[in-house]
Amino acid sequence: MVKATAAPRRSLREARKELTREALLDAARAAFEENGYVTVTVDDIVRRAGAGRGTFYLYFDSKAAVFQAVLEKLGIREQYQALLARLAAIEAPDVDALEAWFGEYADLYLKNRAFHRAFHQAQAVEPAFTDIVLQYLAEAVRQWSLPAFAADAGSEELRLTALANYVMAEGIMHLWLVHGLQIDRAKALRVLAEQLHAALHGVGAPSAAES
Repeated sequence: MVKATAAPRRSLREARKELTREALLDAARAAFEENGYVTVTVDDIVRRAGAGRGTFYLYFDSKAAVFQAVLEKLGIREQYQALLARLAAIEAPDVDALEAWFGEYADLYLKNRAFHRAFHQAQAVEPAFTDIVLQYLAEAVRQWSLPAFAADAGSEELRLTALANYVMAEGIMHLWLVHGLQIDRAKALRVLAEQLHAALHGVGAPSAAES
């Protein structure tokens, strides 16, 4: 009988390295959530983690790199991919169904509210985040398009309609839930749902000049 080979155990050194990296990530997250992205420095992060700058640079080559690692640890992208997948899966996307979905959107924004402020700042000042933001945006627009609304619409028209509604909704969520703009939740969700419903129903419809 062949004896099963036990999986190799991690060395104490590897375990310590992992703990140190996690401590730096937790410290960075706390700093970004409390102060945004722009004003946080590497010194702020290492001070919170009880580490030194040399230790930081063993794991991350910049503030941007640790910020991206925090994003990955939080699973922000995956959370929004799941949210948008639920939008695309709505079988009868009437105003009521879209309103309920926008409620989920607002709840997810609130869950990550502190980090959203840092993310918006980072994408404004860090060239490294341009590609990340564009990739997120492309994924979002593909799922916002909801072809069931306008099966005969040209793809470019549908894409631009989805893009306009995504940017509008994201802007409202940020002003409302991050910056604290006073908006009635129920009315905001209803208006967003009505806007998306009307916009996507209108894609591909003949204009007055064409009819």
